[in-house]
Amino acid sequence: MKSNKFQILDRKSLIVKDSFLNNENIKFYGLKDSYIAFYENKIIYFHKDIEVLNDFVIKLKKEGFKTFEILCKKDDVNFFKQLNFKMKEKVNEDNYLFEKEVDSQLLGETFKVIVDNPYGSIHAYLPDTIYEINSGYIEFNDFMQEAYISSLYTSVDMYDGYLIGIIRYKDKDFNRWIINESKSYDKTSIINDLGHLEMDIDLEIEWFNG
Repeated sequence: MKSNKFQILDRKSLIVKDSFLNNENIKFYGLKDSYIAFYENKIIYFHKDIEVLNDFVIKLKKEGFKTFEILCKKDDVNFFKQLNFKMKEKVNEDNYLFEKEVDSQLLGETFKVIVDNPYGSIHAYLPDTIYEINSGYIEFNDFMQEAYISSLYTSVDMYDGYLIGIIRYKDKDFNRWIINESKSYDKTSIINDLGHLEMDIDLEIEWFNG
């Protein structure tokens, strides 16, 4: 995912109207007229620009964050509920703290997969298993996010597509992404494609539904 909207901002270049943002330890990201204020691992101010938010969440992904929090005003509660944030705490009568998984916020965004197990190759640990899909990873600095490419029945070296599913394993501490050529997809077809690799494994899949 690439965007020109994400920048690390110099606080002195901003017009900050809210007095609670006058703290030298607060970091600002985004644009001068549409920015995120980040303090103590929380987003404490947000202009409701989803593109800026997702660019910022990419930064959190690169830094190893699994979840993130947003402090919001009472009038914005429904906005964050519609974005599938979970309410974590009612701070006071005017402020609420919401939480969301980093991966969940990135559903529907585009990413480049580097394929290391192409379609038709033999599984490294299961010699009787042949990959019926392409499998690889997405680079995030020093972190590699494992990913499957769905509905592509030919081998490739790299692939750009949309994140349309997140596989969460009940007994593992990592997720695996499902990348597709478009935001439209057939769940049954994808589950059938993954069956030979994920059979008898306790897992659940969060799907993009935008």
